[in-house]
This record gives sequence, C-alpha cells and structure tokens, in this order.
Amino acid sequence: MKNMCNITGIKTSNFHNQTAYQPKKNTAMKTVKLIRAFFLFLMLICISGISSFAKEPATPPVPAPAEHLQKIIKEGVKYPEKAVRQCCTGSVDVIFTVNEEGKIIIEKTISDNADIEHAVKEQLSAICCKGVKTPFNEHYKIKITFTLVG
Repeated sequence: MKNMCNITGIKTSNFHNQTAYQPKKNTAMKTVKLIRAFFLFLMLICISGISSFAKEPATPPVPAPAEHLQKIIKEGVKYPEKAVRQCCTGSVDVIFTVNEEGKIIIEKTISDNADIEHAVKEQLSAICCKGVKTPFNEHYKIKITFTLVG
C-alpha cells in the first residue's frame, strides 16, 4: 500500500536561480481591484452617512385622533342655555365612535341631569369631525362637566 499525497501548484524547477517568490500579475491585479472596490464602498457609506445628518424641514406635530377629537368637541359643545337659566349643573359620560363621514355616533350616555344629557346629545350629533383620521371601530369615552361659577 502506498500513501499518496497530492500537492498542486508547486513547480519542479530549479529553485536556486529564483531569489524570491513573485506572484502572478493576474493575482496582483485582482488584489488592486478588490482594494479599489473596498475604498469605493467606504466612500459610499461615508457620503450616505453624512447626508443622513441633514436636517429635515420642521413640520407642525399632528395631534393624535383622540386629542384632536377632544379639541373639536370642547369647541363644539356649549353650556346649554336652558341649563344656565335654571342654574342646572351636572356631567355627562358619553361613549361614541366616529364614522367614515366624520359624524359622531353616540352609543351610550350616562348623566345625573336629563336636560343636560339631551342637550349634549344634540350638540354632539351636530359636530362634524371630517378630516380626523380615527381607527376603524374605535370607541371613545369622554366626560363633559357643566358647572356654574359665581
């Protein structure tokens, strides 16, 4: 039995005449191309990194749907005149959704004063929230309190 070892790439020539190993030109060219590609890649990364630090123009923050709805309702619901004349106070808890047309759909109200509750239902039904992007089938709960001062 013979042990065989196969080694490729070694030339059987006179090594005494050669002073140093010289790589093939093809290998040297591949190395230069690889180094160039590497530096181009680094420059591309640096340029894209610098451009990411550019400031974007400031845009005003868009309020969240719930905050926007609360603002619209606060501006749209007024103290009922009848309740002011009768010196009525009270609060109304309202559970509602907003449909695609921006209309408030009241699902449930709880109040300690029927006149104020009726007035709030009428006023909320008249409010249009068109343009407020609310999640589909999102339920909101709001408490509206009416108090007289002085």
